[in-house]
Amino acid sequence: MVVKLRAFIEKDEKPLEDLFSTIVGSTDESVQSVSTEAIHAFLLKHDSSFDRAKVDKLFLRKYANSAAAASKAVEDKKKSDDDKVEKKDEDATMDEKKNDDDKVEKKDEDAAMDDKAAEAKDAAADKAPDAAAEEEEDDDDGYISKSDLEGMTVAVLKTLCKAQGLGVSGKKEDLVKQLHEVYEKAAKEKAAKKEAAAEKKKEADAAAAAAKAKEEAEAAETKAKEEAEAKEAEMTATLAKAAEAAAAKMLDTSGKEVSKEDFNRIVRMYYKVVRQCVLSDNLLIEKSAQIRRMEVGEILEVFRGPLIDTSVGVYRLMAKTVKDGSTGWATIAGNQGITFLMPGGRIFTVKKACPFTVEKKDLDGSSGLIRTLQPGEFLEVMEWARTSQSPMGVTRIQARAQGDGAIGWATVTGNDGNIYLEAM
Repeated sequence: MVVKLRAFIEKDEKPLEDLFSTIVGSTDESVQSVSTEAIHAFLLKHDSSFDRAKVDKLFLRKYANSAAAASKAVEDKKKSDDDKVEKKDEDATMDEKKNDDDKVEKKDEDAAMDDKAAEAKDAAADKAPDAAAEEEEDDDDGYISKSDLEGMTVAVLKTLCKAQGLGVSGKKEDLVKQLHEVYEKAAKEKAAKKEAAAEKKKEADAAAAAAKAKEEAEAAETKAKEEAEAKEAEMTATLAKAAEAAAAKMLDTSGKEVSKEDFNRIVRMYYKVVRQCVLSDNLLIEKSAQIRRMEVGEILEVFRGPLIDTSVGVYRLMAKTVKDGSTGWATIAGNQGITFLMPGGRIFTVKKACPFTVEKKDLDGSSGLIRTLQPGEFLEVMEWARTSQSPMGVTRIQARAQGDGAIGWATVTGNDGNIYLEAM
């Protein structure tokens, strides 16, 4: 389509720079955009078979690229969410397995503890009647104070001594003393037993309270996690819907126009030298003089042609070399079938890591580095420039990185001979 547009303007005997103004039908410099409808009308006027959809696809591709990027972002987000779900399921499976193992281990421990608890319970059950009896007899548990013992007769004291398994010989005060010691010892043991039981109950109550608190904390954590996941899912769905709507809006090209800058960039034509050849000053080889010899890999921006040199039957084009700005005519292919030039130079591939900078003359990114280009990346040329016309100058391109859409300047070949970018 680009070749056709250029051929039609040349057929109308107008220079390439008049293509935009011819299509819009105005030389007014304030007109800075053109509709694809006008471009399609120009093609139809010259009996072109290109349909409107192809015109839209070529000239409005930045909208399609933006839509594609938005769609890709949506797909990447969905994939990321799916991966998260899958990872979550895997983690849940691992946690479940670990929990099962922990549960088995805990179950064994709990079983052992339950056995001990059951034994303690049985023992407590056996002791319950005694405990109840002890509680009932708290006020009358057989304890006799020393003053009460002293008020008893010797015969009663001896009877009590026999009941306690004590000797019955000796004076009254001896009998009182040994009985008092027995009753005091029993009282202290009973008090200690009560204190131990109270402490054990206190520990059991504390453990039960801690277990309850832990259970409540775990329930609260689970609830918070579920609420956060639900909120994240809702936000993801909202973002996906918004991105899909944005992508759909971008895909709708109705009413959209292409800027003059983008139009001129799209209709540019580049060729690259694939075999050493000559740049000369005339379409007709017989009447031309050599300007200079071009090396393999050089890029030419085409201004006219391809046109045929009828004297020798070969196609030639007029172009400017990007390397030094020399303008002249070059042969595309010789009449013996040898190819010198091939379309190329609009897309470059990164061969060696290099700075992608904001400014044209900033070679190392010291004034503004966008990022470092990596080998294998593709760049779409937007503009060509030389840092200077001296031998120390280098060729730079302003380009759009196809990966992320970033726009910046990069060096094609350094003045040290390092090749950073190569034309496709």
